[in-house]
Amino acid sequence: MEFFRPATLNDALTLKSAHPTALCINGASPAGDAHPALLASGATVNVASVNGTRAIDINDFYVGPKKNAMNPDEIITSVLIPKARGGQQYSKIGTRNAMVIAVCSFGIAIDAENKSVGTGIGSAGPTPLRAYDAEAYAASHLDWTQGSAVTPEMMKEFGALVAAASRPIDDVRGTAAYRRHTLAVISGRCLKWAWASTQDHNTRDGK
Repeated sequence: MEFFRPATLNDALTLKSAHPTALCINGASPAGDAHPALLASGATVNVASVNGTRAIDINDFYVGPKKNAMNPDEIITSVLIPKARGGQQYSKIGTRNAMVIAVCSFGIAIDAENKSVGTGIGSAGPTPLRAYDAEAYAASHLDWTQGSAVTPEMMKEFGALVAAASRPIDDVRGTAAYRRHTLAVISGRCLKWAWASTQDHNTRDGK
């Protein structure tokens, strides 16, 4: 699955052994590699304590920098990710390919059945973020009937809306301006790749 390659590539061996996705989610770091994919796909985090169990929608999970909606006595028991109904892509900017904190990252999930688009932005705000205006733009401009390719103009506008949704700061890994610029570039590319993957999926299924 394209989304979760970062979980296998970027974590240390000790973290891989302890289940990197759960550790990443629990830490709720804005730079966590799994967050953009989970937001874009509409995941659900299941937690439990001696008081019982409950499900937390991923959109309600991140409440502040490195803070999540779990109670102190709760642990993550599972993460439910809806079955992909279209193309998905993840892109990350970092100083090397592994063992590096993201300068910024982006995830997208296209739902061809519901004609909708989900997004997730990482390392460009106090929490992982969604780009709602970009989602609405893509959903209204993708050619759901004929499957025409994403145009450069669509990539540019989508990227601009993603960048506008970010809330980056200057830090040792990069400036806010650089993060906005790279988000605009990688999100536009992800839209193009995910849409092409959606058409490949439809062709295989005979749609």
